[in-house]
Amino acid sequence: MNTKTKIMSASVGGVLSWVLLAGCVPPLRQTQQPPSLAATPATPVSQKEPRSVSSAAQENPAREKAPKAQEVLRSGESELLLSVADGIQLRHREILGFSSARPMQVGVLDAKETEVWLGGKYETIRRTDPDQVACEGTLTTTNGTQFGFTDLWTSLGQSGSFRLQRTVKVVHADPRDVGFSSRFGCETAETASLSDLMFFAPGIWYGRNVGARGIGSPERQAKDTYFLFRESRCPAPFFMAQTSSQGIHVTLAQNNPDSVVSFTGDDFLPLINDLRIQEGSFGLHKAPSPEIFYQFPASEGEHTYITGSADAWARRCHPVQEGVQHGYDLILRLDRDPDYLSAMRNTWRFFYDHYKPKVIPANLEDAYTQSMDLLFQLAVPRGPREVPGIPFCVYVESGKVENPSYQMGFIGMQHAAAFHLLRHGRTKERPDYVQRGTEIIQFWVDHSFRKESDRLPSSWYAGGWGDNWELDKNKSFLRNVAEGTHDILRAYEWESKYGTPHPDWLAYGQRFGDWLLESQSADGSWNNRYSLEGAPVLDPGPAPSGTLFPVPLLLKLHGLTGQQAYLDAALKAGEFGYREFYLKGVHRGGAVDNPNVMDKEAALMNFRSFLALYEVTKEDRWLEAAKSAALFGETWTYVWDVPIPPEFYEFYKTFFRPGFRSTGLGLVATGLSYADWYAARHAGDFYRLSQITGDDHYRQVAEILLHNTKQTMDIQGSIAEGRYGRPGLQVEGMDLVIVRGKHNKLWLPFVTTTHLEGMTQMEELRGKTSP
Repeated sequence: MNTKTKIMSASVGGVLSWVLLAGCVPPLRQTQQPPSLAATPATPVSQKEPRSVSSAAQENPAREKAPKAQEVLRSGESELLLSVADGIQLRHREILGFSSARPMQVGVLDAKETEVWLGGKYETIRRTDPDQVACEGTLTTTNGTQFGFTDLWTSLGQSGSFRLQRTVKVVHADPRDVGFSSRFGCETAETASLSDLMFFAPGIWYGRNVGARGIGSPERQAKDTYFLFRESRCPAPFFMAQTSSQGIHVTLAQNNPDSVVSFTGDDFLPLINDLRIQEGSFGLHKAPSPEIFYQFPASEGEHTYITGSADAWARRCHPVQEGVQHGYDLILRLDRDPDYLSAMRNTWRFFYDHYKPKVIPANLEDAYTQSMDLLFQLAVPRGPREVPGIPFCVYVESGKVENPSYQMGFIGMQHAAAFHLLRHGRTKERPDYVQRGTEIIQFWVDHSFRKESDRLPSSWYAGGWGDNWELDKNKSFLRNVAEGTHDILRAYEWESKYGTPHPDWLAYGQRFGDWLLESQSADGSWNNRYSLEGAPVLDPGPAPSGTLFPVPLLLKLHGLTGQQAYLDAALKAGEFGYREFYLKGVHRGGAVDNPNVMDKEAALMNFRSFLALYEVTKEDRWLEAAKSAALFGETWTYVWDVPIPPEFYEFYKTFFRPGFRSTGLGLVATGLSYADWYAARHAGDFYRLSQITGDDHYRQVAEILLHNTKQTMDIQGSIAEGRYGRPGLQVEGMDLVIVRGKHNKLWLPFVTTTHLEGMTQMEELRGKTSP
């Protein structure tokens, strides 16, 4: 039942406490605890086993000092002041950046289903080592339940970072209190509003989050007070806040990702009380002064993707039983940078190195061979006109075609598939592959411009469903046509090298390219979608977020024809992207079925376009823009392995065997937590950037995208070998949060062309023709 919001007082070590929040809580689900869980406190297993305060003293009693009113830890240019009177303060070069007057916080759910948050200061502070300080205190509810806090703070060398190993124990339990969670957070040192800060949570929050949907979106910022999201939603589990006035930024991060586990019963209910939930959430409290925090276990709200409601809480807590304890292991990092992009880059690189993502070697030779064979087998003639093409989707388990239509670019990737069929056929002397690829392209060149007066081609043919082009409703997305036309020109260039020119293929590319020249706006932009007659589709309004998508096509046309106008148009579009995407740090609109939303594909496609402009001009400004877009793009890829317990594989009946590791999987967009393999398409872009800059980090990213993305492909040595209806198939993606490991049951053409793009580009950059 819903209850009234209450503000209450409680005893905190004999001192009146601060009450942060009381809220309306839905009916509670109490999950029966296994005896082993009740008997053994559930605390994370850290990378370096945490020591309790007492054990640290026993190991080296001479180092333990009598409690003091305050202690100071230093790491690099950062300083952590721990005080009985003032809580904690974080300084960078003696400038106060963030603080917490109440470092101990606990939320308690009573038997009447009312949640109340209590906060208090440390009662004792004791140095246990030169680089380590232990802090303790107790919070007591009005019902008399007591929670003992033990915080072990450690300075981490010269990194500007501090480690917090926290244990919260139910010292005394009153039956009127039934559930609890705890929190650590810090506020800006000066009173500020959200507009005074910039935030970074990978895949969730970028800067002021313009273009984002869901948690932390501008719409939610205007109406919500709290923003909590589970750490498994983040490709790297951390949350950063930077002050605009001073540039000081603080980051809260999970130190021990292996501890982030849950169970299949942690599902879609609005409230669950179960000790088996060993995942936390990052959060932001908007007022009175912004506070970022880590909360354990993993509640979400005021907006969550869990309950299916935009305005809802999904609360998680642990049972109030005497002797029960929970714990977590965090890193608190403080630094200062002159701008947001620098802060974002430095924070990402720091934690990338901390989590040390590993390459999971794939059998690339078999992946290439099976991918090519799969495309050839699927590209059979269909429909009343017996037109060959790649079906839009196939059931992975059975290998049967589910949707026999053919789409240009984006998901359907007809022309990318055709290019690879041609390429493989030429390099491996397989004329049947050459013929199949040629037939696909020739059909589109001959028929996709349905009228002489059409300025754009149709982008979706019914294929096995019939001889019509109605699926795109006589409107084409700029991305679809730009990608498909670029692939036709790549095929034209490849075939010309083998003495088989197709002048009509080049003419097709020029027809679309000339329309781009005519329709480009004065500011260099194009709209995201047009009617076939060339009129912008303003739904809901002008949307130029895909302006850089045609740049590779225009540069290809310039290279093939020598016409300056194509280069000029590409540069003009680049100028727009430089102003609107690079300088503003906003990349959105990549996935056309989720238009104008901040997403991974927009960042990676913009990265490719900026890099292409640099390759042609050698101007450093394009390289800087490419590096920025690459940074945004790579932060959507998981660099840690979200634990998937064995029972999840059976519960969700995954097509592949246990053993999946999430490193290399990439979130799709803000507003959801579905993840896929798309970034593998850009492995070659990252590798090329490493060659240009000499920065080995980009090579590491490329190798992860090249190898780790093949784990669930049906190839030799993978966890999916022999599990699908056809070799080479792969599930499109999966979820890593609530239903960990639950995957889509369909294969889509972009999955295979994505891998082929990454594999062939990497090999060409390494000086080989093909795998």
